[in-house]
Amino acid sequence: MMRATAILRRLAGVLLLAHALLAHAAADEAPGHAPYRSYGPADGLPSVYIQALLQDREGFVWVGTDNGLYRYDGQRFQGFGLRDGLRSASIVHLLEDRDGTLWVGTRGGLHRWNGEEFIAGTAEQGLPEAAIRALAENADGVWAATGTAGQGPVVRDATGRFAPLPDWPGGTATAVAGEAGGRHLWVGVWDGSRAYVLRRETGQWQRMDLPAESDHERIDDLFEDGQGRLWVRHPNGLSMKPREGRFATVATPLPVAAPFGALLPDARGGLWVPTEAGLLHHDGDRWMHVQGPANLSAQWCRTALVDREGSLWWGSAGLHRRLGGGAWSAYTAREGLPGDVVWAVLRDRTQRLWVATNSGAAELTATGFRRVPGTEGKDLRAIAQVSDERLLLAGRIGAEVLALDLRDGTLTALPLAGIDPSARVLRLQRDHAEALWAATSDGLYRADDAARPQFARVARTAPIPEGPVPEGPIVDVRADAAGRLWVAGRLGLWVRDGGRWSRFGSADGLRRDFVSHVLPTSSGELFVGYGDPLGVARARYTEGRLQVLRHHDSESGSADAVYLVGEDAAQRYWLGGPQGVDLLTTGSHRHFGLADGLLGEDVASGAFLAEADGRVWIGTSAGLARFDGDAYDHAPVPPPPNVALMDVRLGSRRWLAGQPEPWVPYDQNVLEARLAGLSYVAGRALEYRVRLAGLEHEAHVATSPNLRFSELAPGTYRLEAAARTGPDADWGPMSALAFEVRPAWWQTPVFRAAVALAAALLLLQVLQWRTALLRRRNRQLDAQVGERTAALQVAVERLRDEVGQRAAAETALAAANAEERRRTERFSLIAHIASILSSNLDADALVHHAASSLLEMLGCEQVDIALAGGSGRIRPAAAAAVAASAYTLDVPILLGEERLGAIRAGGSRPFDDLDVSSLAIVADCLAVAIENARLFGRAQEVAIVAERQRVAHDLHDNVMQILASIRMRAQTLARQSRGQSETSTRHADRLAELARIAVAEMRTYVEQLRPDASIPVAPDDSTAYLHDRSLPNAVQRLLATAVPDGMRVVCDFAQFPPQAFEHEEALFRVCQEAVSNAVRHSGATTLEVSGRIEASVARIRVSDDGCGLLDGAPGRGIGLESMRRRIAALGGHVRIGAGATCGTEVEAALPRADRAVLDA
Repeated sequence: MMRATAILRRLAGVLLLAHALLAHAAADEAPGHAPYRSYGPADGLPSVYIQALLQDREGFVWVGTDNGLYRYDGQRFQGFGLRDGLRSASIVHLLEDRDGTLWVGTRGGLHRWNGEEFIAGTAEQGLPEAAIRALAENADGVWAATGTAGQGPVVRDATGRFAPLPDWPGGTATAVAGEAGGRHLWVGVWDGSRAYVLRRETGQWQRMDLPAESDHERIDDLFEDGQGRLWVRHPNGLSMKPREGRFATVATPLPVAAPFGALLPDARGGLWVPTEAGLLHHDGDRWMHVQGPANLSAQWCRTALVDREGSLWWGSAGLHRRLGGGAWSAYTAREGLPGDVVWAVLRDRTQRLWVATNSGAAELTATGFRRVPGTEGKDLRAIAQVSDERLLLAGRIGAEVLALDLRDGTLTALPLAGIDPSARVLRLQRDHAEALWAATSDGLYRADDAARPQFARVARTAPIPEGPVPEGPIVDVRADAAGRLWVAGRLGLWVRDGGRWSRFGSADGLRRDFVSHVLPTSSGELFVGYGDPLGVARARYTEGRLQVLRHHDSESGSADAVYLVGEDAAQRYWLGGPQGVDLLTTGSHRHFGLADGLLGEDVASGAFLAEADGRVWIGTSAGLARFDGDAYDHAPVPPPPNVALMDVRLGSRRWLAGQPEPWVPYDQNVLEARLAGLSYVAGRALEYRVRLAGLEHEAHVATSPNLRFSELAPGTYRLEAAARTGPDADWGPMSALAFEVRPAWWQTPVFRAAVALAAALLLLQVLQWRTALLRRRNRQLDAQVGERTAALQVAVERLRDEVGQRAAAETALAAANAEERRRTERFSLIAHIASILSSNLDADALVHHAASSLLEMLGCEQVDIALAGGSGRIRPAAAAAVAASAYTLDVPILLGEERLGAIRAGGSRPFDDLDVSSLAIVADCLAVAIENARLFGRAQEVAIVAERQRVAHDLHDNVMQILASIRMRAQTLARQSRGQSETSTRHADRLAELARIAVAEMRTYVEQLRPDASIPVAPDDSTAYLHDRSLPNAVQRLLATAVPDGMRVVCDFAQFPPQAFEHEEALFRVCQEAVSNAVRHSGATTLEVSGRIEASVARIRVSDDGCGLLDGAPGRGIGLESMRRRIAALGGHVRIGAGATCGTEVEAALPRADRAVLDA
């Protein structure tokens, strides 16, 4: 803790020493000269001597000269002379009273300004035509002193007349002073031999004597400052009386001799004293000599003024205004600067200030700049201190750097190895390792020992991977607080961090690769300027990456093309370019140019020096500029400016301030005006907010002070205007002018009312005439309507007859068309029916299709087609339904003389001839179709008989012989197995039985296939399974012969009454195929066969407990397909699938056909 305290104390001591050294250096350096703007004929002010200055409460600056009075509004001077009411053009005093009235004291008397002209005081008002020596105001009114021998001051009373004081003690009043709200009055008196001061308060006079060395001179002016001290101005001296005490002579830095001296108030309570040798200012504690314009041959000052914005006005031979509010000073050839362009500024370790210019280097001393011998005429761009005794100077001086020995002033040339002799050295920079770097137009150079530099070009070395080293022209090189080195060049921005180079460019967020300036700031950020006018980038470097935070662009242009970037002691940033400099602070921006006190707007590249006391040095192409940060920070904040309406013209009429609200006729409807923003520091930055109420709803912002509104419609208007000193400033108070554009006589309300009344009367007359005309025409129309009505009635009757006839004709035509459409549709349907019948050879299908088509064609409810049986009689089909219909129609189906059947139709409507003829045509078509079907059936039967005969012969001649041989061999095998094992005997007997059954079955098939008795068949077919026509018995015989031993058989036909033989035969064949498949393929141990009769279905089921179907699906073999066809032919179906638990189940179902019912 103690060590930290010691370090802090040591640091504080160093800072105090540095501040003391800077203050000492500043005291020993020439102050430079203040920048002024001089006003002359180009501004409307002729070459005159300035004798009085005043700024009124609106903001106008009044200038009293030896040749008239002038008013300045920031844009031009307006002159007033004898033609404007002044008795004399020599203006000696100006006063604005508390009512805002301007009083002008001349050598010809006192005048008052009424807004249009000057009103001269007359003898009747108590004002003789004598020169006014003094003007003042207190609570009693305005006081004036003429200096007439033996006369005291006169005061303006409540009636407006000036009157002398009845209790005047005597003597000649030469000066007066008072306070606007005070009750006392100070009067300087000359009694012919001595001067003294009188104080008047509450009607009492008090005399105060001056010092003996001053009382023999008249008193020219009096002033009471903010501390209550009274100052007295003599022709050759100055006296002062404190609030409590006596007068004493005051010593001043300059002699105060002047023919007619003045004492001028300061807004802060100070005092200004113009003299023949310059201007003095007393701030209450000390005197300060204020320098005047550099272009004056003699620094004499007659009068001065500090306006409300803090600008100092200097009145002498001409009018001059100090720029920059005292914050800027300039150094040029007047102070001994060797060249116009200052390229670099340096404060060395002994606090001496050095500059490098386009014509050599110099040191600033108390008397001005002292040139460095040997540098005359050399274009020097950079300065760097490498030791306590040595400075380095570089620039466009060939391939070398100059070393200046500070002890004896000798110069030594140090070579730059390998550099182009025409190249320029733009900056020298020492880093934290005591190495010296040189930025040149031929690349980057380095000297490892700054004290004894030996420069060499920086280039990549193969053994050491330093990264992308800087290449191309290098413009700037800087070192930051972290020990990094930053290099700006045409090809990008480089940083050397930890011995390794990195490059940044447009790919990293910069607007261009060409970077001209780089500034590491105290906050750790970077300001990066471009070689093109693209503003300034604000960035941050973190962990090897460059992050661009924002870009600064300036409306002034100075921050777009960047020649200079810098940071001062208050951490404000400076950006310089071809149009001046911009000062950036937190949340604000301020531009400085020529009008703001900067010596030259073309800022030199890199010429920037910020000092700890707040001063900033900036090099320009016109010399060296110094900025006083303390004066800038403590300058008063100027109020928002007033705006005055100047040169107002309505048509051909001119309006002056103070006049009543103007009006103009309709043909003078043009408003022209000039706005005067009463600010003298804003210059071109002034902005105006303007609105013409009555024409515009919203105000607009303009930079031009000239206004013009033309072709204004009749009405009342109000021109409103306000001003501000820049885009970020506050608006000042609004000025307004109300006026009226009166309408023409034909635009007045009276004329319009008269026109409206006349139009109404005319309209009424027209309406009355029109009404009478309409009545007359209505009577004529009534007569014509009567005649036309009778004629129309006759025509209507005729038309009705004609319409009736046409309606009847149209009805008949519609009926004929409907009948024709009906016939066409009927014939289309008949053709469709005929095509259906002609393409069908099945009689039942013919009848079905014909009946359906006839229902659609006739639109009736019932149609029955009955065909004749074998006996030729009609078979009743749906005769009962047809007979029950309200209307019936019978049409026989005839083929020649043969009656094939009949078509009977029934419906709820009667049948017409078209129905009869249509039904007869269909009956003919149906007869032909039935005959075709009959012939086709007969042809099929003949083909079937022939085929059955061929199959029967083939079975008898081939299969029967083979089966007979198998039977004989089976019988032989059975006889031979007698006496052998019981199993062999049983198998042999079963084989013989199967052979017998097969021969019997085959005989039965051959008999069924025989169309006649041409093939002999054994009459005994008792060996077939179905020889007794009993399905249960046939199944029992099948199971006994087809099922092997060891397989359990369950057979159940107890609830199965006999069915039609063809049904039982089909069911047996299904059972036979299913049993055969189960025995051969299933590997089952149990076989179940059952038959049962349900309400309308006869079912047989064969199931086993074997392996079941492969993949869960039935096969597509011949046997299975034969089963399906047999059953489907009789209207049934077959189901093949898995059993209830396992194995396979085959089920066949046929419609129930009990044999007992059929036989009955």
